[in-house]
Amino acid sequence: MTALSSYSTGTVAVSADGTTVTGTSTIWLTAGNVKPGDLFQSGHFCVPITDVTDDTHLTITPWPGSTLSGASYVVWKVSQQRIVGETYARDVDKMVGALNTSGYFVFVDIDETVPDPSLGDDGQYAFQPTSGKTWAKVGGVWTYLGIYKAFQLKGAWGGATAYAANDVVTLSGSSYVCVLDHTNHTPPNATYWQLLAAKGDTGATGSTGAAGTNAPTYGGTSNDVACDRHRFQGVHHASRPGLHQRRARAGILRR
Repeated sequence: MTALSSYSTGTVAVSADGTTVTGTSTIWLTAGNVKPGDLFQSGHFCVPITDVTDDTHLTITPWPGSTLSGASYVVWKVSQQRIVGETYARDVDKMVGALNTSGYFVFVDIDETVPDPSLGDDGQYAFQPTSGKTWAKVGGVWTYLGIYKAFQLKGAWGGATAYAANDVVTLSGSSYVCVLDHTNHTPPNATYWQLLAAKGDTGATGSTGAAGTNAPTYGGTSNDVACDRHRFQGVHHASRPGLHQRRARAGILRR
């Protein structure tokens, strides 16, 4: 049979009917020597410890004995917190409490189409990682919010390809994002596709070019065109005086 474990290093002081025990040369908190639920005894009186403030201060229920100063004592280690697994149980309890706070995601399995109605509280969210679908619980009912995941670029649209939400395809100069899983529904189709980007309309014609307002135009008779040709030749010849003079001397100058 194992004797009851205890701790009694140092001395204590406590007032009659007081709830604070002050220790000298004690190490109550740091090494886990004292835990809430242990029993504090000095003389013939014994009371439960409700808290361990630090290495030299304990909180107890009102001390029934007379005032103590520099007195010996003993702490009987009987707290439930010393039971194997209790510390882990408290940690799990904290974790579960954190997971149940508003905003915690309820995960939706790949084989499910909607979150389990029995799970979650108002203000919480449900998320399906495989599809990116997200729900919020409002008024006790899961409300679908939409799909939140990155685009998957699939290239040119193909009728034999199975498309999932957020797949992006191109067709006839436009790109479309899939909003509902399907196969062989050609975009544009508002049920399955949403337009992501499209080439714009042809812009206005500029000031130059075949249809531009400043492009050269030709009109009038053939004589007008011939006159323009001779004027051009005259300017051309004038720019070449040597050739003009040689033709004049040879008697081939034409006017």
